[in-house]
Amino acid sequence: MEKTYYVATLFFGCIITLAILCFAIVCFYLHYLWIGIFFLLIFAAAISMNVVFARKWFHKSKNG
Repeated sequence: MEKTYYVATLFFGCIITLAILCFAIVCFYLHYLWIGIFFLLIFAAAISMNVVFARKWFHKSKNG
């Protein structure tokens, strides 16, 4: 159960992160500079949270 939780959370986190990146790209394409920068900041935060969560999962799987 716990492994499924980690895998599902990482999977959906990656999908949401890619969606935020798509929103940022569209904002820059439509010349909404500040909204695009805001989405890029959210994208960076989402990547960092995914990395932290993945490290936590790998650390837990090493220790049992």
